Amino acid sequence: MPTDSPEELPPQLPVAAQIQARNTEYNLDLSGRVTNMDEEALLTTFPVEIPEGTVLFSIIDLRVMNATVRGLIRVRWQSDADELGQYRTMADFVDLNPDERRKILRALGRPVDGAPATDEEAAHAQSTTYMPMSTVQARAPRARRAPWLPKVSISGLIWGVLGLIFYSIVVLGVVALFPQGRAWELSVWHQLVRELNHVWPGFDRMFGIK
Repeated sequence: MPTDSPEELPPQLPVAAQIQARNTEYNLDLSGRVTNMDEEALLTTFPVEIPEGTVLFSIIDLRVMNATVRGLIRVRWQSDADELGQYRTMADFVDLNPDERRKILRALGRPVDGAPATDEEAAHAQSTTYMPMSTVQARAPRARRAPWLPKVSISGLIWGVLGLIFYSIVVLGVVALFPQGRAWELSVWHQLVRELNHVWPGFDRMFGIK
């Protein structure tokens, strides 16, 4: 039977925490609800009787601060089972490391003497920290294509040039069917050869064009 009075119990948590406890010697894998806890001991409920002095490895989920406390606990006493078959269990922490102690103190709202937050708590704080827009690096604006410009591929460009050459040949062939058109076509060819001679002297002699 427990001898601890309510004054000797650890302080009550603002929000009850969930606990998972294991012991390979007794083949125990238990879950319970922690209502009172400090950095020295905790009060929880377990569904089975556990001998006093039994050591269990525990994982306590402090959802109120998005953190977990891991460590060994030693059963101090258990009460008789209640109407739901649960045993109130008082257990002491065994060599709880400083990081886990700080998590418990933060859950109780107690000062932690300026100790740095653990990686788990820092990650949670970073995810919820406000960042002013002045500190966010602006992205360089991307060049935008005018909506009326078509997207031209290399294959499309080649087929376009071939189509232009084909239709030009067809038009010249139709124009050459008429006498006036033939004379106009010859004048165009002579003008083209003359311009090419300015750029490439001897072009007409090279290809035998008179």
